[in-house]
Amino acid sequence: MIPAAAVAHNDFLPFLVAGDVRASASVPVRRLLTLYFILWVFEGTLRKWVLPGLATPLLVVRDPVLLLAYFLSLAQGRLIVGHPLVVSTMALGILQLLASMLLADGTGLLAGRGVLGLDVMLYGLRANFLHLPLILLIPQYFDRRDVETLGRWALWLAPPMAALVLWQFQSPRDAWINVAAGGEGMQMETSLGRVRPPGTFSFTNGLVAYLTLCVAFLCHQLLKLNVFSRRLMLAAGFASALMLGLSGSRAAIGATVTVWLVMLYVCIHRPEYARSSGRLLAAVLAGFVALNVFSVTRTGLDVLEERMGDAENVRTGVVMRYLSNYLAPFEEAAHAPAFGYGLGLGTNAGGALATGTAKRAFLLAEGDFARAVLESGPVLGFAFIALRVAFTFMLLRVSLAALDRQNNPLPFMMFAACWDTLLGGQLGQPTALGFAVIGGGLCLAAARSPDDEDEPLSLVSEPALATVRRGRSAYAELLHGQRT
Repeated sequence: MIPAAAVAHNDFLPFLVAGDVRASASVPVRRLLTLYFILWVFEGTLRKWVLPGLATPLLVVRDPVLLLAYFLSLAQGRLIVGHPLVVSTMALGILQLLASMLLADGTGLLAGRGVLGLDVMLYGLRANFLHLPLILLIPQYFDRRDVETLGRWALWLAPPMAALVLWQFQSPRDAWINVAAGGEGMQMETSLGRVRPPGTFSFTNGLVAYLTLCVAFLCHQLLKLNVFSRRLMLAAGFASALMLGLSGSRAAIGATVTVWLVMLYVCIHRPEYARSSGRLLAAVLAGFVALNVFSVTRTGLDVLEERMGDAENVRTGVVMRYLSNYLAPFEEAAHAPAFGYGLGLGTNAGGALATGTAKRAFLLAEGDFARAVLESGPVLGFAFIALRVAFTFMLLRVSLAALDRQNNPLPFMMFAACWDTLLGGQLGQPTALGFAVIGGGLCLAAARSPDDEDEPLSLVSEPALATVRRGRSAYAELLHGQRT
């Protein structure tokens, strides 16, 4: 039995938190959503060390959990199929699948290497559309208190994660701790002969996403002060600084700086948080000092410095590479087939399925915007890009409304952590896809007060809301950006 005092203080995982707003029918879905998060963190552990022989099937290990959550929430009336973004997701997914089956030009691209099969198209459908509605499902069952509880557990995980990263960084590239998914191969090498440590994830992008999430929760604590204990802040703060220093990733630097800049915006926008800017500066300086205390972290900084290079390399290697993801689809649209080469062909797993090889590589383009245009053609490809922009804009609108109306900065910090992955990240890569929808869902859930009644939220189209707006919750008001 869970002690009442522990429940009151949210000392357990979100699916164990109980209270007046926790209907018993919602518990199974809450458990599934928490399991989805746990599998996201430890999916790489399963694929690298525990069950390497099942590395390929484990790419979709979260899908059964997701489908069961959809089924149960639909039975409870909480799978919001009437929301415009959900309707658009389903409609565009069907159109892209039909276009790939009937009109795509993938067979010609794969001449002599295979044909574009239904398995490739279904994987592309899964990557682009299956998980996106989870963004709107998470806030149906989680609220701000649950997000903070999940953040507490993510931060407690940071010290052992940092220890694993340190072990990987110090080990040779061919050490078993640095094995790639499937139990064969090695992790990607960075500068000075070191690997890019991925922690429990299959690839370093997972560590970057997890680190960014931790930094967002730490910044939330710097703003609110009374969310997490001081002991947890110190442990997680040092661990995050260590992981950042050893990551060997320019993306980790950029994502962390983005979260810090958003926190500074909150301090400027809300004068009552101005004192937090000083705490942020002190925390950054303390982290920098900590990184220079130990020789191994100084080596990590040397690796980052080597990768960053001079100012010209920063411009061409970081800034232009980032911008190219958003500019490339306009260049690819000029020579892409009208209905593309086929849904899923541009993903690593889809390309491997299509060619019948175990080696995963980008057959079409590395950037996800260019992949969308090449897979489905200019019209349907840009429609999918517009859908991602719409999801991202919705999160931004809710985050700003929560900051203005509720004096609640947590949604904005969650938005800062996930927006770039949701907008332009490689959704064909399972870890990036998981972070995009988890981060987006936590952003919306953080805007929902624990005092909101436990009922299905009115997240349908605006015309339909005209007749039900009287009973709409404060959260739904934020989501639609208007008051009655």
